[in-house]
Amino acid sequence: MFSIDAIRYTFAPSLITIKKIEIMKKLVSISFVLVAMLASMVGYSNEYVFITNNPSDKVTELTFEKVEKGSTLTLKDKQDEVLYTETMEQTGSYSKGFDLTILPDGVYYFELDTREAIKVLPVQVMGTTVKFVKEGERNISKPKVMVRDAVVYLSKESMDHKSVKIDVYYEGQDLAYSERIKKGQKVNRVYDFSSSRKGNYVIVMRSEGRTFTNKVLI
Repeated sequence: MFSIDAIRYTFAPSLITIKKIEIMKKLVSISFVLVAMLASMVGYSNEYVFITNNPSDKVTELTFEKVEKGSTLTLKDKQDEVLYTETMEQTGSYSKGFDLTILPDGVYYFELDTREAIKVLPVQVMGTTVKFVKEGERNISKPKVMVRDAVVYLSKESMDHKSVKIDVYYEGQDLAYSERIKKGQKVNRVYDFSSSRKGNYVIVMRSEGRTFTNKVLI
């Protein structure tokens, strides 16, 4: 949620001025919307997940009690190479068996990529045994971006408390602004484009080993 001393970044054609502003009623109402969006994301990310392994038939069963249509399930190795991918065709429960014993011994990652977050589920393959690495399970939230009257509101929860890098590009090429947010700080930003050149801007955020891209039209 945006705090009372949130920073507004004013974008000019060739200069960016940073100044603190008092949160007005309009901004507060928008921050409440963002909080509601985050609450929805957290609720969705806590869906029940079951990973069961039956060594006798070499099948590892992956079950989600709730998935969203359009979400993507992938299986990756430690080098981030995609070994399997599938797009969910409907909203509801999902269950599928995988023979992971054909893979070399090591750690692999199921990832469920939804509109709000990426759920990471690590599994360890050791011969004919497949084990769910519960302590490595995590949810990576995606940035929340809203645009109103040439003002962009950006918020993101960071679970690993590492630094976050934000770059803003004009027309996808010219770097208009760049900053690195120190680890442990919440990502709440207000970008004011009212004095900027009109056109397409791309906000690129690098966080938790991922790159998130959001396009905004000013």
